[in-house]
Amino acid sequence: EIVALIGANGAGKSSILRAITGLRKIRSGEIHYGGKRIDGAAPDEIVKMGIAMVPEGRRVFPYMSVRDNLLMGAFTRTSKSEIAASMEMVLGRFPRLK
Repeated sequence: EIVALIGANGAGKSSILRAITGLRKIRSGEIHYGGKRIDGAAPDEIVKMGIAMVPEGRRVFPYMSVRDNLLMGAFTRTSKSEIAASMEMVLGRFPRLK
């Protein structure tokens, strides 16, 4: 499932996403996902739950190659064969990245 958060400039979209992904501490309240409280969890734990944020524009790792960006995104994979399969799947869907 993919969810998009849209709204006017200054509405708090980035702030709420940073809070959900663990990149910003919340001042009050709680964040729950799948019945589990996730506020206070480390960002890498949140990514392993399948929650991620894609920044606008080229704010990911612009100094890295496409391949290196894809490998960075595969850091939760546990084996080289899983990483290779994911890379092939992405490159199959987006052949221009080759």
